[in-house]
Amino acid sequence: MKALKIIGIILLVLVGLFLIVAAFLPSKMHIEESVVINKPASLIFKQINSFENFVKWSPFQEMDPEMVNTFEGPKMGVGAKNIWKSKKSGDGSMTILESVPYSKVTSSLDIGMEGATNYFEFIEEQGGTKVTWGVDFPKLSYPGERYGGLMMPGMMKPIFTKGLENLKKLAEAMPDPPVLQVTMIPEKAVLSVIDSCSWSEIEMKMGQMFGEIMALQPKAKFEFAGAPMSRYLKWDEVNQFTVFENCVPIDREVSGKGRVQYKVLPATRAVMGTHFGAYEKTMYMYVAMDEYVKEFGLEETGGPIEEYITDPMSEPDTAKWQTNIYFPVK
Repeated sequence: MKALKIIGIILLVLVGLFLIVAAFLPSKMHIEESVVINKPASLIFKQINSFENFVKWSPFQEMDPEMVNTFEGPKMGVGAKNIWKSKKSGDGSMTILESVPYSKVTSSLDIGMEGATNYFEFIEEQGGTKVTWGVDFPKLSYPGERYGGLMMPGMMKPIFTKGLENLKKLAEAMPDPPVLQVTMIPEKAVLSVIDSCSWSEIEMKMGQMFGEIMALQPKAKFEFAGAPMSRYLKWDEVNQFTVFENCVPIDREVSGKGRVQYKVLPATRAVMGTHFGAYEKTMYMYVAMDEYVKEFGLEETGGPIEEYITDPMSEPDTAKWQTNIYFPVK
């Protein structure tokens, strides 16, 4: 009996020490790791702002190839949600709370620990981008999670390092994205023609429309004041049909003739990108600009505009043809 009493006292002392020590352990935990990736932040941001891209390099997915992911909400940005089920890593979910192109993505982390958040920060440096992956546990419960917090850095940092290595390898193998910016298209006085056709007839129609505009120049004696443009007023993907306007900037007001009309296009705020190459190979630019508009929460105010900087008649090399593409936005 005396031995049992002694053992009981020892156990009480140990439990007491366990609880006392826990009271002095940190009640929150912050863990982060960083890597420099030799790519622009805009490209790396897309691999994190979309959970469908995130799982392609996630170290947790690599640790458990049988992990099942379900995606809810928008495909990217605030509200996007990833729910996973894993026998090795446990079940949980993440939801994007903050998405700041191209500097930060913060997500709630639902793994049974109150208030946990996961974040990525991007800082562009010369020749690359510093990417920081971090996690915050602001409320480690007493006493169990506080002891668990002692082991977290040793467990999580190698996982973060591996994930960032995967991300670096993936991103550096990808082509650089188009350089996009928000700019102002200045007011332009133009001669224009509006027409419609099926997609297969666009090239032929453009030649006719620009030809009608150019035919006025010898008599009206205006000077050209900029590169010719096409403004797409309607784009019907179901029926592969478009309504568009061809415009040529000129230096002064002149009288139109037939369907060639003089007008002044107002100054317009727009997202702009530049394509070099054949006209039929611009789709990548349209995709990138559409993503840019969504990432920055912009609102489009009209159809796209193409500005043909290079004259194909004087430059036979299609790789040198420059086309500026604009998405009008508020």
